[in-house]
Amino acid sequence: MGQIDIDLLSEEAVRIKVSGEMDLFNVDSVISKVINAIKDKKEVIIDMEQLNFIDSIGLGAIIDISRYVEDNGGKLKLINLQKHILKLFDTTGLNKTISIEDDIKFTDYNDTNLDICDDIVVVEIPAKPIYIGMMRLVMTALAGRYNFGIEAIEDIKVAITEVITNSIAHNDKEKDSIVIHIKYECNTNAMIIKVRDNGPGFTKDEVKERDPEIAGGLGLYIVEALMDEVSIDSNKGKGTVIKMIKYGERK
Repeated sequence: MGQIDIDLLSEEAVRIKVSGEMDLFNVDSVISKVINAIKDKKEVIIDMEQLNFIDSIGLGAIIDISRYVEDNGGKLKLINLQKHILKLFDTTGLNKTISIEDDIKFTDYNDTNLDICDDIVVVEIPAKPIYIGMMRLVMTALAGRYNFGIEAIEDIKVAITEVITNSIAHNDKEKDSIVIHIKYECNTNAMIIKVRDNGPGFTKDEVKERDPEIAGGLGLYIVEALMDEVSIDSNKGKGTVIKMIKYGERK
């Protein structure tokens, strides 16, 4: 869960330390606390050294915070980003609109030496944000078993989060019985993830090009940038299946 610590540097400057994760499950709480902490501040520093995960929802929150600071005559700076998080800012072009300090941090994972074999894992979850982090853990366990590299693991974590978040956001919230089906297939060559929901579906004409000035619309763009192959099969009124493949760079 995303947490923040506030360090007042002066009457006009504040440092916000964000830790944990920023996704659909907790982003509203995080952004509310940050906005309350930065009122009337001209210099706002967000320290991301302990932030381990962020998706397009979290990036949208950073955009909103940046606009809030600028609208009040201040400046926002992000510092101590981990490498995989900086990659998202580069991929989306947000590094060109938000000031980022170059002190980059690196995430470390314990190496595993398990025997390699084919695995298929099928999971069904309710369409609720609380289960998103659990699906990242399943993916990370499989990727570690097959010695995927750190960068590949972080890419897949973001992609699976984006796709499940999209399924939750576009499902009929009035139906408690709706479930999301996730199938993980992993071997020595690749990880294949299929996410299927029975939501309203969409047509290609409804998918708009990403506007870098708008917080929304980053999700699918990020998925296609991070994964090696992405296919979408969606039918209006019949749901959506998204298939993603990562031909992992190895450790």
